[in-house]
Amino acid sequence: MFLFEDIAKDFYYCTSIPILVLNKNFEFIFNYKHTKETLSIFTKEEIIHKLKELKESKPINIKVEKNLIFSVVTLFTRCQIPLIFIFGPVTTNKDLNRDGIIYIKNECCINYLRDLLILISKDKFMSMHCEYAYSPFVLNAIKYIHNNYDEEIDMENLCSKFNINKSYFCNVFKKETGLTFTNFLNTFRVEKSKEMLKHTQYSLLDIALATGFKNQSYYSTTFKKITGISPIDYRKKEA
Repeated sequence: MFLFEDIAKDFYYCTSIPILVLNKNFEFIFNYKHTKETLSIFTKEEIIHKLKELKESKPINIKVEKNLIFSVVTLFTRCQIPLIFIFGPVTTNKDLNRDGIIYIKNECCINYLRDLLILISKDKFMSMHCEYAYSPFVLNAIKYIHNNYDEEIDMENLCSKFNINKSYFCNVFKKETGLTFTNFLNTFRVEKSKEMLKHTQYSLLDIALATGFKNQSYYSTTFKKITGISPIDYRKKEA
């Protein structure tokens, strides 16, 4: 069982509120205790589309039909992998309380529910090392990225280095991290580049090369794809 599954299940055991986990690309990686009705509401109300439009990483509530609310919390693992937890629907309307739709007395209760989810995640990450969550070769690949992100990293050479089949590696890496190897690598590089954008006056080209990107154009395109804004806009925003 993966760590995010433990977190989601413990949250449900405490609250009886259904919960979903998505990766950075808004792909479902875990669903716990949603009914056909609640999943239908989630799909019908285009929650994922709304999240993409909002481009927010801070906790938010999304209110849908009949006063139903989904709450979104982005958490980061010890390896800095973003995971999107969405719990709900909850409602302040007693008449809507039924299997999969949980009644709460006041909307302010959602803040405490979020705090509970964050507390559970912190407890899990503190009591279990990151190594526990991954296969040895996936962990080795993550460590390799952390230590060599500023250099050219070729997946075929990496698989050869670890003596593992490329196709098998790709499948297991995505299953365990929620991201493809390339997306994981680029996400880590982008996170590193953010620090340089905030704290240095280096040009975009210098930052791109310093974080392992081959050129400025690819860096800018990748940065915007992952964050929703360009490196220049990010620098202005954080200035």
